[in-house]
Amino acid sequence: MKEIMHFDETFLQDKYETPKGRRSFLSYLLPRRFLLHLGWWHTFVFISRKNVDGVLPRLWSFDIYKKCIVIAEKMGAIVKIEGINNIRNLDDPPVIIGNHMSMVETVTIGVAIEQIFPNTFIVKENLIKIPYFGDILTGIKAIGVTRDNPREDLKRVLKQGCKVLDEKTVVVFPQSTRSFEFKPDEFSTIGVKLAKKAKRKIIPLALKTDFLKPGKGKFKELGPIDTSKTIRYSFGEPIEVEGNGAEAHQKVINFIQNKLQEWEKMD
Repeated sequence: MKEIMHFDETFLQDKYETPKGRRSFLSYLLPRRFLLHLGWWHTFVFISRKNVDGVLPRLWSFDIYKKCIVIAEKMGAIVKIEGINNIRNLDDPPVIIGNHMSMVETVTIGVAIEQIFPNTFIVKENLIKIPYFGDILTGIKAIGVTRDNPREDLKRVLKQGCKVLDEKTVVVFPQSTRSFEFKPDEFSTIGVKLAKKAKRKIIPLALKTDFLKPGKGKFKELGPIDTSKTIRYSFGEPIEVEGNGAEAHQKVINFIQNKLQEWEKMD
């Protein structure tokens, strides 16, 4: 049974938009890229210590997403989220399937989910090995995949995902890698297969997080920022998985494509 946790009334509406005047004075004095990543990693270190026997309490999970959004906003980012009620109106945790652009969505999108259902992700296994950040992923029961062996990855996702969905939403980014360009032919059906196996609905998620550019070499996560790019999230209406799931998969793709095209015109 769903239990709504009122951690912050700000995120209990169907839409959210960054309040005016959120940018901090410090961001005018020091490099914003430096302040963003310093703030995020300070958050990871602090909250990773809240793990209790390898489990991160739900309040602290929400706090990560909220702090990371506020830190981005203080650097000048504008965040817009819509369609939150599409999750709130469900009785059971859904599988959320979206495109993948940057680290931004991993550390912020849960702010719109966590108060409705506990939330976790399917992530690259090597992310779980990163100090502090990996402790958080372990604490929220993130499911690690290798991306080297699709068959074994699918087995792991179906086995672990069905268990996790008893209490949490599972956010899936089915693209082979992060990309500012959405390529449907690189968008796998792993999320649809999980939803079908677990008999859960799908919530499509379109996102635009090119606010954070990729870094270079070993510092891919520490890229520069572009505050002219609005951080956008849109949750679509629930999708039932029927038959082999091909129709549901196409509906997810259509939703993402349509939203990205809409945002391109707006921006």
